[in-house]
Amino acid sequence: MAPRLQLEKAAWRWTETVPPEAVAQEHIEAAYRVRLEPCQRGACRRNCRGNPNCLVGIGEHAWLGEIDENSFHNIDDPNCERRKKNAFVGLTNLGATCYVNTFLQMWFLNLELRQALYLCPSACGDGVPKDTGENYEPQTICEHLQYLFALLQNSKRRYIDPSAFVKALGLDTGQQQDAQEFSKLFMSLLEDTLSKQKNPDVRNIVQKQFCGEYAYVTVCNQCGRESKLVSKFYELELNIQGHKQLTDCITEFLKEEKLEGDNRYFCETCQSKQNATRKIRLLSLPCTLNLQLMRFVFDRQTGHKKKLNTYIGFSELLDMEPFMEQKSEFGAVFCCLCPLLLGRSLILFRIKFPLAFSLQFLFFLVFFPFPAFLQELVERDNCKFEEWCNEMAEMRKQSVARGKIKHEEVKELYQRLPAEAGSPYDFISLEWLQKWLDESTPPKPIDNTACLCSHGKLHPDKISLMKRISEYVADFFYRRYGGGPRLNVKALCKDCVVERCRILRLKNQLNEDYKTVTNLLKMTVKGTDGFWVGKASLRSWRQLALEQLNEQDEDAEHSNGKMNGNAQNKDESNEEKREEEEELNFNEDIVCPHGDLCISENERRVVSKEAWEKLKQYFPKAPEFPNNKECCSQCKILEREGEENEALHKMMASEQKTSLQNLFHDKCRPCLGSWPQETDELYIVSQFFVEEWRKFVRRPTRCSPVSSIANSVLLCPHGGLMFTFASMTKEDSKHIALIWPSEWERIQKLFVVDHVIKITRSQTAEGARYASEPQLCPECREGLLCQQQRDLREYTQATIYIHKVVDNKKVMKDAAPELNVSSSEAEEEREENKPEGEQDPDFNQIMHAFSVAPFDQNLSLDGKILSDDTATLGSLGVIPESVILLKVPQGCANGDKGASSLEEEQNP
Repeated sequence: MAPRLQLEKAAWRWTETVPPEAVAQEHIEAAYRVRLEPCQRGACRRNCRGNPNCLVGIGEHAWLGEIDENSFHNIDDPNCERRKKNAFVGLTNLGATCYVNTFLQMWFLNLELRQALYLCPSACGDGVPKDTGENYEPQTICEHLQYLFALLQNSKRRYIDPSAFVKALGLDTGQQQDAQEFSKLFMSLLEDTLSKQKNPDVRNIVQKQFCGEYAYVTVCNQCGRESKLVSKFYELELNIQGHKQLTDCITEFLKEEKLEGDNRYFCETCQSKQNATRKIRLLSLPCTLNLQLMRFVFDRQTGHKKKLNTYIGFSELLDMEPFMEQKSEFGAVFCCLCPLLLGRSLILFRIKFPLAFSLQFLFFLVFFPFPAFLQELVERDNCKFEEWCNEMAEMRKQSVARGKIKHEEVKELYQRLPAEAGSPYDFISLEWLQKWLDESTPPKPIDNTACLCSHGKLHPDKISLMKRISEYVADFFYRRYGGGPRLNVKALCKDCVVERCRILRLKNQLNEDYKTVTNLLKMTVKGTDGFWVGKASLRSWRQLALEQLNEQDEDAEHSNGKMNGNAQNKDESNEEKREEEEELNFNEDIVCPHGDLCISENERRVVSKEAWEKLKQYFPKAPEFPNNKECCSQCKILEREGEENEALHKMMASEQKTSLQNLFHDKCRPCLGSWPQETDELYIVSQFFVEEWRKFVRRPTRCSPVSSIANSVLLCPHGGLMFTFASMTKEDSKHIALIWPSEWERIQKLFVVDHVIKITRSQTAEGARYASEPQLCPECREGLLCQQQRDLREYTQATIYIHKVVDNKKVMKDAAPELNVSSSEAEEEREENKPEGEQDPDFNQIMHAFSVAPFDQNLSLDGKILSDDTATLGSLGVIPESVILLKVPQGCANGDKGASSLEEEQNP
């Protein structure tokens, strides 16, 4: 038995020998467990809920030892946000702006570009306008970029926030933009802005740093004439497919292209189309060379873009001189700045000094003065940062001071928390006590109302939620935090203890009476000296008596108007639940609907007078029926009528079965597909009537008889037939049943027919002709077909099969929907369709099942390509049990392994 249950049982053990009227103070204290020994530290792994004197494991361990000062606050050291000496400044990622931060850092490390931007005059002149004060912010894109560069150079912060710059550009921080496109657009914007400057060093900085020249050179194979088309470039787009080194990509970019056949070149010298060669020649390179690695290529088989995961190797130094048309006076050796943006770009700086020079502290070797207004903005930001650091340090200091005071206070109060024997005490909520010891949750006023009984005192059953503490500590708590009501020694409820004592003694007496009644039921009752008792009541009378005692025990809680709202709501929900359940009161199982003794003797038995008197003590309101009591007369009449009806139904079922024996056994039935030669007319009834009639014939005493045939379900509102002759031989045959003329004569005598439906055959020169009475209604037939198609396309849950095809192999028979492939060629996956209205099909489920990305999926249904990702399954014509073919490109065939493992997991 659990320790908590043991303590609860021990607290009420005295009720076995003490009657309710003899309950004294010592018994009340025993029920509230006042005299239990308190637990010592180290003896309990967790707090003992059953012992109100156990004050171990309530959160005190965090306060009794030495406490680190950092635990008194949750403020990080502001100096951690300070920039370290000779360290770079970072940029905050605003969500999806990593590409912006990357280019900003790269442009900042370009010393010539930074110096040119500093030389660009501002609209505010030499200083910040005095009328704006400390609220001045950069206005133009150029000013924002200048301010960012100045902060990256002289800020005291470890990282800065580029929000103002991003906002000025109008970028969405939650959406990832194309980095290459952003670089092109921003360079174009910056070039247009700087082109208006008078200083040539500023005006031409973009072209000087980022712009190079190459020429498209075409050479005629016939005459050798060479034509050039010179063009500027800001980046070189390199194909990486099939290459492992960066130099190989550049070589392919510059390789010769043969112009032959339909792609021949028109030579102005030869005045005709001639075979020629074309290549790109690098004429001049910029100081900063931007190489774009084309990792996405167009796949002609799938019609989608495909990402290349090729590894490209490159060295820190790239010598471009072998690729140049002419040698540069500055050299053509570039230093790789860093790989950027998921490996799509490489930024290279031209080296203009000896290679032996150290590059480690290049940034700190050159310092550029920037305009006065930028100096003021940077100094203002540094002052704000210093003020913030001082404010955070002061807050940390105050939090530590408060924590130390609370530490000493808790240590002193916890030592005086236990109530000594014989001294005044209070009961207080354990939950509140734990929150008082938890520094993260400031304690609220004490609330003990949830633990009160209907008499406004402490409920004995709530003692596991309370702790007994000394009066000194309780006075301190109520003075500082307030709340209530206070639960001292006067709050021990004698009325609740006495009532519980009475109920427990009754339960103990119930065990003795149960044994007595069991022995009395074994005795044979002679004569009329006995009483009728329901067998179900006898089997569960002990449980019913216990439930009555428990309800009496809970009445005190239900009638407590001072309990908190949660407890009241819980009691109300329990009461509603009990009302909904069908209550079984003792001996009511043999009471008929008319309130008298039921007629079924199988549900009741006779017990002796002594046994009835014992049961009557627990169920004084139970219905009483002596042994000589007559059964209900109304129930006897109904029983006789029921027996007569059953006999009548049996007779009707026997007669109908004899008359329509072939229809009942479904033998010798006519078929429209092969019209019987012995008759020229057949009759039709609904299949529903036949099924219900067969149920009645099989079980005439349990099923209701069928008296009429409702053929109206086969007709439209205009009275016309809803099915064609061809459809009744195939898909609609499940709705109708064909009747022989001889059977129809007997059916008309046995049942009431609302509408006669007949099909006749007549011989003509062209052959047999079939006609129906009533005739087919074409309009309603068309409407029925449309509705059936809509029903097929509107569903909330259905099974759809996906079959994967590899290497264009046929995986399905022409006339069968089953698979006809081996496990290596195709796999099967069941996909549960989403509710109608959502966008389907869910190509991600196919991706996880077969390891095929959505852009590599070629789905088709009956030869029709499924390419609309926004369409629903119904609009695409996908109906339940459809089979969708998934064609996998040759390069994605490695997904078979994932699909096979999934099949094995689903089919162990």
